[in-house]
Amino acid sequence: MITIACGVITYTNGINVYHPLFWFKIITIGAVVYFINDYKSNEFFYYRNVGLSKLSLWISTISFDFVIFLIVEALTIHFR
Repeated sequence: MITIACGVITYTNGINVYHPLFWFKIITIGAVVYFINDYKSNEFFYYRNVGLSKLSLWISTISFDFVIFLIVEALTIHFR
């Protein structure tokens, strides 16, 4: 949802808002990681039993989310 909102904001305001949106995305990713690690730490037992560590889950999830963000921003700027 944050990626879509950033795409809409970039579409309406242009490339000038990309820098603040980039840092907003980084901050929200950090907040989500903190919230899930703090309040949902018991939810990772299934993945530990499968053999996946928290670090590998976070790296893959954050990388995927950030790549999607960059693609949406690039397409928004291109089609604007």
